[in-house]
Amino acid sequence: MDVFRRDPVRAALIALALLYAFLAGLKTVADFDLGWQLATGHYIFDQHTIPSTDVLSSTAHGNEWIYPPGSGFLLYAIRHHFGGWPALSWLNAIACASTIALLVFAGGRLTAMLALLAVPAIAYRTEARSELFTTVLFAALFGLLWRHHRGERTRLWFLPVLMALWVNLHTGFAAGIALLAGYMLLELCELPFASRRAVALARLRTAAPWCVAAALATLINPWGYRMYEALIRQNAAGQLHSSFIGEWSSVRFNFAALSQFLSPRDPASGDWWLLLVAAIAIITSLARLRLGPALLLAGGAYISIEHIRFQALFAILAVSIAGSLPGAEESSRVGEWLRPLREIVARRPAQLVVLTAVALLVAVRGYDLVSDRYYIVHGGVSLFGAGPSWWYPERAAKFIRDEKLPGNVFNDFDLGGYLAFRLGFTYPDYVDSRYIPFGTDILLHKNHLMASPPDSPDWDAEVAARNINLAIFSLSRYGELENAPLGAFCASQKWKPVYLDEVSVVFLRVRPENDPWLRRLALDCRTAELTPPAVHPDSWRDYADLYEFYANAGSVLYVLSRDSQAAAMLDAAEGLFPGDPNLHLIRGQFFEATNRPADAEHEFRASLDLAASDAAWLALGRLYGAQKRYPEAADCLERSAALSVRDYDRYRVLGQIYLVMNQPQRALDAFDQADRRSPFTGGAAVLGVEFNARLAEDRAHAWKMLGNLPNAIFFTEKSLELTPENRPRWEMLADLYTLAGRPDDAARAHQHAEALEK
Repeated sequence: MDVFRRDPVRAALIALALLYAFLAGLKTVADFDLGWQLATGHYIFDQHTIPSTDVLSSTAHGNEWIYPPGSGFLLYAIRHHFGGWPALSWLNAIACASTIALLVFAGGRLTAMLALLAVPAIAYRTEARSELFTTVLFAALFGLLWRHHRGERTRLWFLPVLMALWVNLHTGFAAGIALLAGYMLLELCELPFASRRAVALARLRTAAPWCVAAALATLINPWGYRMYEALIRQNAAGQLHSSFIGEWSSVRFNFAALSQFLSPRDPASGDWWLLLVAAIAIITSLARLRLGPALLLAGGAYISIEHIRFQALFAILAVSIAGSLPGAEESSRVGEWLRPLREIVARRPAQLVVLTAVALLVAVRGYDLVSDRYYIVHGGVSLFGAGPSWWYPERAAKFIRDEKLPGNVFNDFDLGGYLAFRLGFTYPDYVDSRYIPFGTDILLHKNHLMASPPDSPDWDAEVAARNINLAIFSLSRYGELENAPLGAFCASQKWKPVYLDEVSVVFLRVRPENDPWLRRLALDCRTAELTPPAVHPDSWRDYADLYEFYANAGSVLYVLSRDSQAAAMLDAAEGLFPGDPNLHLIRGQFFEATNRPADAEHEFRASLDLAASDAAWLALGRLYGAQKRYPEAADCLERSAALSVRDYDRYRVLGQIYLVMNQPQRALDAFDQADRRSPFTGGAAVLGVEFNARLAEDRAHAWKMLGNLPNAIFFTEKSLELTPENRPRWEMLADLYTLAGRPDDAARAHQHAEALEK
């Protein structure tokens, strides 16, 4: 209570920051990494041993897998002993609020205000998964080091304790090693200045033994130094794997970013404000000749711009460093400039205005969270409150267990972690979100199967080799439904649907031994009912769940060509929440598919009016392209690329638009952009064979239009090096050879094409 008497404004700001953090953290559990972490914890509980090889899958079983075991153990213990899925939601809220508390408890008013800006980024990185421990421990470790650097009394013996915990909880302990090195940099940057040298050396002598002990403490793990080998392997694999994951993409500086920066209701605006504050703090630090803080902030800002995954860690640095700089007890030109502003802010009316504005901001954002407006508008798979996400196929997993359906299971990437936990070791997953131990070959083979007809020889061979009886696919409207081969499997003669709801579908292999289940459980995708959940009239959460049901069910029925039912479901969803840009996008796609282009354009525009998105600009561009409105289509593709993590693909499509417009040079410029931004280079090239082949073919068309036959031939040959079984490309090459006056080469190319036809 003493803090309220000494500085009630600071206390109120801290209380608002903690309240906002708790509300932002309290959401349904949705992460797809969490499942395999829980499954690992379950294995440790059951077997009383820590696995060093894969024990969760049927495809990578026995392959080496070294990962910090403590997080899975703790997460499983919390879920198993303290209330199931809701307990993990509460853990998320506590972790988010705890991180903010670590930032604000020793800071002033500015620190508390900056912490409010950091809440959304920290809430995102404290979701129930092993990474939440990195976020909390990063704040704790940096807080100790930063306060010691500022001359405050600290318990440095905590450093090795924190690092020993960290290395057993998450591979993010590497960030702790970086912090220890960063602290050394802080002190070394003080040594060139005589007035500060002695004090810096004294701090360094005190801290150095504890920093060394902290680094050595990372060897206290089940594998000792081999944890670093695993970290190196994980990092190398992550560079390949993460090229296709949104959270590893870089920040885009464009008009959409400026709009977000100026939108106080959008929580993501805090990321931009923290970058601005960091820039000011860097300038201030340099003006005061404090090189260390400037370098730390600049490094943190750079990493967070390169990979949005690190925005929470940067936010911790920005809040701690920028929040304490204005209070430094020293004179400087910058300090003189800031003095009039400080005097104004020190007056009680100004304080009340600031406090009222902050309270209103928290109230509005808190309402958006509690009412689920934030999650729905921003396309989240979580909702406010405790429990599992609507995205998780809870009912499908229960159906498989209750019916004791025969294994093994085939599943897609995102679903694997959840299945590894919910179906247990009776049904090992086919693949999950761990790149190691699966490696490139298994992931590529999975992609190939997903793109192949389910009655094809490739599927027959895989089913026989791995004794696959079940296939389960997520039907979530955010990404999974787009990639799920729902229509192909529903029409298959060798697979029959036995379970269908609005978020998942289960297929059983047609085999004599599976007849007892097929006779009793087989469904028809054309008639299977999707039943909405019951709702309590006074429950916001129930209505949010009902909205998600209608939006997902409408999307699934649309894919199944059950148009009238899809329209009814989408209309019901709009009646519950008309302000969802994603729903307007789905309605637009539905109207386009049912030959109502004017209505489709209206819905796409409505989606963009609510929130500009890559998907909506792409859909509108494709609609304009189908209507031969090519200049408008090109403009939409440009806007889509500016927002997309798959901008390389958007630029390739843009180039194709320019080809149709008979503008080959502009097409080549777009293809060059696609090539520069493509992640399919180096070790990742194997994951983008078809993309690179198509890009080479597109370039060949452009060069042919420009009359440059040598370049056209070169790129066609390049596309065939990647896809030698592609008959149309051999025919294209033969035609180019003929035009170039190379009849023998043309004849050989024709022979290749004819051989492939046979």
